[in-house]
Amino acid sequence: ITYDNFDDFQNIVSEWIPKGILDNSVIDKCWQYYTQRAPVSNEDARAAAELLRMAAIGRHTIITKNINVVTTVAFSDKFKDDMMFLACSCRLLAVAGVDKIDIQSKDPPFKMKHADPIFQNLSNILVENFFKKVPYYSEAMQSGLDFIFRVCSKPTEVCEKILKKIHEKLKQSQKTLLLTTRFCQLLGYLAIKMLGFLDNTVYRELKRRNYLREARKENDKNKTNRRRTSKKTTNSRNNNDSCLMGAEAEDTDAEFILNVLENYVVSNSGVIGQYYSYLVNICQRPDLYNNPLLQQAAVIALMRYMLISSKFCRDNIRLLFTIFEKTTFPELKRTILVHCSDLLTRFPNIVEPWSPRIYGGLKDPRVEVRKTAFFALSNLILRDMIRAHSHISEMAACLIDEKQEMRNMCKTFFGRLAQKENNLANVIPDIFSHLVKLEEVSEENLRFIMKFLFDLVDNSKRTENLVDRFCCKYTPNEDFKLNRNITYCLSLINYNDKALRKLHEKFPLYKHHVHDAEIYSTFQQILTECSKQKVGRADLKPIITDIENCIASVFEMNEDGPPVKPPPVAKPPKKTRSKSNRKKSSKRQTQTSDSDFDSDVDQIPKNKKQKRTTSRRNRKSGSDSD
Repeated sequence: ITYDNFDDFQNIVSEWIPKGILDNSVIDKCWQYYTQRAPVSNEDARAAAELLRMAAIGRHTIITKNINVVTTVAFSDKFKDDMMFLACSCRLLAVAGVDKIDIQSKDPPFKMKHADPIFQNLSNILVENFFKKVPYYSEAMQSGLDFIFRVCSKPTEVCEKILKKIHEKLKQSQKTLLLTTRFCQLLGYLAIKMLGFLDNTVYRELKRRNYLREARKENDKNKTNRRRTSKKTTNSRNNNDSCLMGAEAEDTDAEFILNVLENYVVSNSGVIGQYYSYLVNICQRPDLYNNPLLQQAAVIALMRYMLISSKFCRDNIRLLFTIFEKTTFPELKRTILVHCSDLLTRFPNIVEPWSPRIYGGLKDPRVEVRKTAFFALSNLILRDMIRAHSHISEMAACLIDEKQEMRNMCKTFFGRLAQKENNLANVIPDIFSHLVKLEEVSEENLRFIMKFLFDLVDNSKRTENLVDRFCCKYTPNEDFKLNRNITYCLSLINYNDKALRKLHEKFPLYKHHVHDAEIYSTFQQILTECSKQKVGRADLKPIITDIENCIASVFEMNEDGPPVKPPPVAKPPKKTRSKSNRKKSSKRQTQTSDSDFDSDVDQIPKNKKQKRTTSRRNRKSGSDSD
């Protein structure tokens, strides 16, 4: 079974147990393999532990009735140095605890007393092997802490003893790279476990007890208040009061948990808060602790501390992004980018002002860092954790990245963003404004990006807004590159009557630029495409005529007197036709040549007589208006 299919296999096994597909004979065989009563290898014993864990998810009694069997085998002298077997056994034991407490349950969750010898034996094994070069120790430590926080009634006391024992021995022994890294990992594991324990387990247990108290009060009231109509009103009032009291109790519980997390867990007197300076010293001195694994363990622990308290997060956010910008270890940058998603989810108001630093990861020379940064940002934007503001142009620039994998990720992201209502249409003008200023983005690449984005947008609902925002980007100076690209973006819009009216209304913003041959040609193409609108839409010909007249009026009369000729329109490339089409067109050629010639002349005002008559009419209309 591959790692990718492991969760699916677990779901299948856990569903087979209640249905009886895997009966007790299979479970007994797994127990024989686990205890090695049958002649099997250690690897088979670990596999049996995993199968028993999956089966226990479907039926908890498989582990709750055999806790002593597991601890006797796992904590024995035979396996005390096998950290992989210890990790599998602790994961099996952790199933005995409840993942999520039911707040309406009358029965308390399964817990064991913190003074039980099981926790003492586990603590001794973890402390003893901490100073040995045994493989898979970090996995055993994580699984052991998970078991303690799920099953122990007072897990913080047990973990505090483990931490103090290790710290005392660490002072007396030589501080090697292995021991320092393991201690940072231990602090990080404890931080995330304590956050989950307080924010989930303790909070839900408080709600469960509050629910039982309210239910008990309600039952007492129903027994005593069995009177007639006069007292029915009092009952309804009492019910409303009890609901209000329950809500107040929940608010009180939430404030209690928040106060503990903010002021006690990572404070100087907290279980893990007293080691805060130890972590910060390692993070601030990469010259002394110049090792990627150690730096990564310390930074992960620091970020998990930041998840606990908003005050702690605010005090250390600058240090975190300074490490991100100055570190030379790409894996450390990737680690920070991944964990920033959790920080943004928990404390968005604190972390979001620093989000431009996250976008900086898209320009990293290493493709692994760019991929991680893009993945983290796309996940946050699609979950609406951060706004898709102007910095999204840096993500759009990944469409021309040198790596095909980056380009594919970018296309997938913008395709999903286009499915969210108006999100992509709102940011396209901002993307254009930032990309057009970048020297590393050529005009060809800019137009490729804009065409890709416009193709994703259903701009029939946003055409008027897009025309308005792009027309307002025209500059009065002769910045031909900018103005030509703006006109190109206008040509990508699917026009309707409102959009054309907006284009006509904004004519004063671009009338000074139609002298340019490319801009003039692009506008002619826009009007030509609009004249070919399908039947059933609004009649666009009057608006098209008005825009054509406005463009033609620019070439009517120059300030010095002689009229100015419009620039020639670029001819579209000729299309190849089949022989049958050539024969049909040759028959109609003589009939349509005159009309085609007239229509071409209408598009570009070259007829001098026409110019004179129109100019005379304009003079007359001007004199009348005067």
